[in-house]
Amino acid sequence: MNAPGFRMAAIVGTMAVAQVAVFSQFRLGGVAVDALLCLTIAAGLTAGDRRGALMGFTCGVVADLLITSRPLGLSALGWTIVGYLVGRYQGTTTRSSPVVASLVAVVGTVGAVVLYLLSARVLAGLDLVGPQTVRVVAVMALANAVLVHPFTRLTRWIWVERSRPGVRFRV
Repeated sequence: MNAPGFRMAAIVGTMAVAQVAVFSQFRLGGVAVDALLCLTIAAGLTAGDRRGALMGFTCGVVADLLITSRPLGLSALGWTIVGYLVGRYQGTTTRSSPVVASLVAVVGTVGAVVLYLLSARVLAGLDLVGPQTVRVVAVMALANAVLVHPFTRLTRWIWVERSRPGVRFRV
């Protein structure tokens, strides 16, 4: 049984429902918070580069499926890169403070949006940059700076290793 896989599917599924039911309805300055992106950043911070990239790909595909106006795969591409890079950063530090985690969330959010806009332009021929782009990025980044803290608890729970009584070695 792959318990981390089941826990990851449960968290991503729950976040997808929360994204549609709560976060898309609760807008800050007219901007919806992107909980799945924040989950990607939190996974990179707590679980490293490979798991951050896996979470980024999974959440990106789910986000692309939820919002039909997005070309399929663009979020997954950018979020995989962001999850990986945040995880690489996490691998270079011993333990980060809450302020550093918030700053990483801001940088990761800005990076994900820039990657999305670039890939939309290059791969799909869409020009999504407009007068509201800076405001949207700023609100998303600030929201993710706050949400990254509870989301890191969720992602720690996904990949926690629990020893079973009587089992000493894992094969």
